[in-house]
Amino acid sequence: MTSSTDRIERSILINAAPSRVWKALTNAEEFGGWFGVALKGKSFTAGQPVQGHITIAGYEHVLFDVLIERVEPETLFSYRWHPYAVDPAADYSKEPTTLVEFTLKPSASGLSQEQRLAIQSKQGWAPFGVEMRIVDDENKELPWDGKRFGRLKVRGFAVVDRYFKDETEILDEDGFFDTGDVAT
Repeated sequence: MTSSTDRIERSILINAAPSRVWKALTNAEEFGGWFGVALKGKSFTAGQPVQGHITIAGYEHVLFDVLIERVEPETLFSYRWHPYAVDPAADYSKEPTTLVEFTLKPSASGLSQEQRLAIQSKQGWAPFGVEMRIVDDENKELPWDGKRFGRLKVRGFAVVDRYFKDETEILDEDGFFDTGDVAT
C-alpha cells in the first residue's frame, strides 16, 4: 500500500441536490460559513488565489491561503493549500501544497424522480468475475459512451459455454457469450 500526503480523500453522502451542494462549495462566502473562514466579498475562480482568516476560536491568526485549481460546474471543485500553516512567522511557500478536491456525484435521495429514472435506465454492473463488452454487427468492440448501441457479450467463470442438454458451442472465438441484449 502506498500513502500520499499531497491530497485529502474522504467520501460523504449529503442528502441534497447537487446544485445546492455545488453552491455551498463554490460560493466563497457559503464555503467560509461551512469551513470557518472569513471570505466575505471573495470568489473562487480557477487559477486564482483566495485568502481569508480562519474564524474558528483560537485560530483567528491563521490565514486560509489557497490557489483554486479547477472549477467544473456541479462536478468538480479543487484547490491547493498548506493545511498546517499556523505560524504566521514561518514561510510555507517552499513547502508542497495539499490538493483538496470535491467531486460531486448525485445520489438517488437528492434527485427528482425523472433524474433517478434517467440514471436507472443506464445502469448495470458486471458481476464479479464477469467481463463485458459491446460489439457492433461486425463483432468490433464499441466504446462504453452511452451513445453507440451494440450487442452485449459476456465471459467469465459464471458464464456457461453451452445450454443444458445441448452440445452446441455458444461462445465466440474469444470465449464471449452473446446475451442478445442491446447496450450502450
